Amino acid sequence: MAESLVMCDNLVKIYKVESLEVVALQGLDLEVAQGYTQRIAYGNAKLEMILFAKELNARYHDAGLSAAAFHPGNVASNFASDTDSLLRFVYHTPLRRLLLISPAKGARTLVWLAAGTPGTDWRSGEYFVKCKVSDAVDPHAVDPENARRLWEESTTMVDAWIKG
Repeated sequence: MAESLVMCDNLVKIYKVESLEVVALQGLDLEVAQGYTQRIAYGNAKLEMILFAKELNARYHDAGLSAAAFHPGNVASNFASDTDSLLRFVYHTPLRRLLLISPAKGARTLVWLAAGTPGTDWRSGEYFVKCKVSDAVDPHAVDPENARRLWEESTTMVDAWIKG
């Protein structure tokens, strides 16, 4: 999970890096306490980041805050190095040259978002793939009720953590 915050000229842009690996939220079980698998936890985290960008936009866009989620592509990285997943085979063998893209290529959408102007070059609150709004997104990720519920549950969890 990666996050970037860029501030300039009283404009704040927040970018959330996502994966195409999205699975349905398990009843907004944010801690994945029931039925935990790495795949469910990973997919939920990606879905939740898309929902977060949408809700952040819904709540704060009028105050000058713009948010976007994006998928960088399958980037050659150290991903899955500490697992016994089949993904480790893809990321840490010569297959990576055939199936993965360079970090520079993976950064293109982030650079495009950061250099662009929300409302002119791109729409705040959207999920982007290859510098375009993605139409291949899980239906759960475009449900405003899911975004609102995620925000509220997250706020409750953070408040409890702060109060210790």
